[in-house]
Amino acid sequence: MKEENKKKMGSPKIRLIAGLGNPGDEYENTYHNIGVLTLEYLIRKSLLDTKKMKPIRNSFEYIKAGAVAWVRSLTYMNESGKAIAAAARFFDVKPEEIMILHDDSDLHIGEVKFTFDRGSAGHRGVQSIIDQFGTKKFFRTRIGIRPERKNQERRKKASELVLGNIAPEDRKKLIAVFKNIQNELMRVIGVIGT
Repeated sequence: MKEENKKKMGSPKIRLIAGLGNPGDEYENTYHNIGVLTLEYLIRKSLLDTKKMKPIRNSFEYIKAGAVAWVRSLTYMNESGKAIAAAARFFDVKPEEIMILHDDSDLHIGEVKFTFDRGSAGHRGVQSIIDQFGTKKFFRTRIGIRPERKNQERRKKASELVLGNIAPEDRKKLIAVFKNIQNELMRVIGVIGT
């Protein structure tokens, strides 16, 4: 994590970690579901997958461990704000106590940025959350999904990229990314395994 991000984040008290994606089997292995895939990895590594996720209507499902709620949005990406706002109300959590895990088509595969109080940069799921809360003051783990360009290959638009299935070579890179995120969350926030 860059020094400037560490200073801005400080030592936040995170009480809710949410992974964004789309519901349904057809989206399960797409780049837009990186947030959900990261959440599932963190749950497995924290040995929380022995517990069953509890669904709350068609909005979100969760596992609670200590002071932290691990939340998976069950809405479509563009309506993520409804699920995250419902989870925040359910757990009585403020926006600044929330960490959102999501894909970022402006970052290459292997890149991760931890940010706070930043605009959506066109990510509709994030914009939906900003609209629901009326603030950008929440934490985000932005996970790169853009492949490295080969020669003069045309740069894909985000809309073309996000719904594509994750390539096998990218999946290997993403496992290393998920481990990096786990280590950073343990070091900076101290929530993994609580």
